[in-house]
Order: sequence, then structure tokens, then C-alpha cells
Amino acid sequence: MSRTQTATTPCPSCAAVLSFEVVSSVNATRHPELRDAILAGTLQQQICACGVTVRLAPELSYLDTERGAWLVVRPHERLHRWREEEADARALYEVALGAQASAAAQELGAGISPRLVFGWPALAEKLLAQEAGLCDAVLECLKLNLMRSQGIVPEAGQELRLTRAEGDELELCLLEVAQEAVLARATLKRAAYDAIDAAPEPWAATRDPIASGLFVDAQKLYYGD
Repeated sequence: MSRTQTATTPCPSCAAVLSFEVVSSVNATRHPELRDAILAGTLQQQICACGVTVRLAPELSYLDTERGAWLVVRPHERLHRWREEEADARALYEVALGAQASAAAQELGAGISPRLVFGWPALAEKLLAQEAGLCDAVLECLKLNLMRSQGIVPEAGQELRLTRAEGDELELCLLEVAQEAVLARATLKRAAYDAIDAAPEPWAATRDPIASGLFVDAQKLYYGD
């Protein structure tokens, strides 16, 4: 089941008190509308009467048994402590679907690869990539290749994220994470992804550490301890 609770927060512009339905657990199989809201960028978002858009940071678990997805989602501001968060996420998975779960739950989780992400854009990217049949570790290698070839280098508070996967095209955007604002766009042919996927050897030294653990993201290679 999906779990929500009510929370209030002041508008950062006018200090008006806004009320939110905060989601702590998403079961996308039973509540596909929550998945749709994540992809649309509207979950836990409100527009204040003063015109400012306010979106509460995510802190939730996500399950979609039909698509084989289980994720722990944490606020982007905790990215710097990804190792500790990854250990916590692993412990949650073991209780939910892993070795410490019931036999029925373990059977349910047999085809699921658990993941840890930080922030709404990272969560939306995982859902898009899975829907498009993209390996997230290969996608991270594609991002690194794009950074080198086009000089798109995220600064502090910025990320390069997959925002669209349709047909033979992939769109990646450089985002300002706090406001989810698009700073730059790059459209690639899926063949660029397929080339990396089909010839993994040159990328092994980069891909293997990215793919290890629940936090499958190139930022782990250069984000400080």
C-alpha cells in the first residue's frame, strides 16, 4: 500500500502556511497515479497564492512489482553521505524483500534490483530508464561521455539527468536540482547508448564501480567522502 501523512511548511517567499500530503511509501502497482505524478514532476508540489512553486523533498520508499522496481528515495541534500544512506537502504531492502523478509516477500523481490536515489529528478530518471529498457549503469557511462564530448559539466547543485526516452531518441538535461530548472538540453540517438552497451570492455573500469551497490550513479565517483 501507499502511505501518506499531512504536513505543513511556510512558503519561502510570502511565509503563507501550505499544507501537503507527504508520501512516505509508494506502491505504484496499486496506485499508478503516484508514478504518473512523479514523472510529471507534480508529486508533493503546490503553487502558493503568491505564485511561487513549492515542492517538498522526497523521503520515501517506492515499489512497482509489475516493473520490478524497489527504490529508497532521499533528499538531494544527503547525497554527500551516500555511503551511509546506501547501508541504510540495504538494511531496509533485506527486511522488505530480502533475506530477512517472509518467504512470500522474498519471492516477490526475486526479480527486483534495489536502488537508492537522491532527489526527484533522480527518481524520475530511474523510472524512465527502466520503462525504456535502459541499464542505469550504461546510462551513467553515456552521461560521462556526453560531459567529455560536449563540455557539459554539472556544478554544485546541478545534475545531468535523462528526461525523455522516446523511439530512437534520448533527451538529457542539465538541471538545477533545488528548483528542477532546466539549464541545458542535449538530444542523442539511442545508438550512442547502444554502442556503449554493446562494447562494455573499454568502459569496465568506470562502469563496474558505478554498478556496485544500490546507489548506481556516476556522482559516486567524484562526490567527496
